[in-house]
Amino acid sequence: MSHTRWRAETALALVVAAIVLVVGGGVLYFMLTMTVHPDPAAVPSTPGVHADRYSSAVGESRRLALALLLNDNLPGLSVAVARDGEIVWSEGFGWGDVEAHAPVTPGTRFRLGSVSKTLTAAVSSRSAWKAPSSRIAPTSRT
Repeated sequence: MSHTRWRAETALALVVAAIVLVVGGGVLYFMLTMTVHPDPAAVPSTPGVHADRYSSAVGESRRLALALLLNDNLPGLSVAVARDGEIVWSEGFGWGDVEAHAPVTPGTRFRLGSVSKTLTAAVSSRSAWKAPSSRIAPTSRT
């Protein structure tokens, strides 16, 4: 391969890489700065269970959940609070599917992807550290 051709191919590769970086950076910037809920008053809320005796705590928790949703630009979240094994409040906030404008309900199942692997590893390692050493690495008595 001639030296001139190598330089032309290198220059072309650098130009293509620069274009990919600029376009990719623009798309990433747009996605990170895009506001999911431009009108905070229009955020959908789907109530589930609500015990009247906890109404003041539910009101404060609802305010905090909406603040989290708006401040962190989350599309949606679902909250459930239990006391003594009984659900005393559940509610969904925001969108479960932003494009279809499907609201989150207390029963919405979120896709976790690979997050469950990390959670499983953390729980497994924690229980392994709490277990007696003979259960982790049995010793033989000879």
